[in-house]
Amino acid sequence: MIFKNSDIQISSVKYKIEYDSEKEIATITPTANIIAAKPQILIASIHVDDHELRPSLKLVLDEGERAYIVPYVKIARPLISAPDDQSKDKEYKVTLKLHFSEDEIHDLDEYIRIIKE
Repeated sequence: MIFKNSDIQISSVKYKIEYDSEKEIATITPTANIIAAKPQILIASIHVDDHELRPSLKLVLDEGERAYIVPYVKIARPLISAPDDQSKDKEYKVTLKLHFSEDEIHDLDEYIRIIKE
C-alpha cells in the first residue's frame, strides 16, 4: 500500500514506458491501482523532473478496486539508458500528484529510465 486515507487506497502505480527511436519520443503512461470506498472524482497531474506536463486531469473513481490509466505524457529527445546503465544522470523523476481536496495533496514519486531496446 503506497497511500491510504478514509476514502481511497492506492496499492500501486506502474509506468509503461515506450520509446520511438525513429521519432526520438518517449511516452510514459501511469496506471494506478485504486480502491475507492465510494464513487468520487480525483484530480491528478503528472510532473517530470518537477515540470508539470499533464495538468489537472479528472479521474472518475468507481466504488471498489480498479486500475485507472492516466493519460500519457511525451518526452522529446529523452536521455537514453543502456539496459545495464545504473547512472543517476539519466533518470527522470516522474510524479503523479493526487489532489484529494484543496488542503490534501499527495505526491507519488518514481525514478525511471528510458531504455533503448
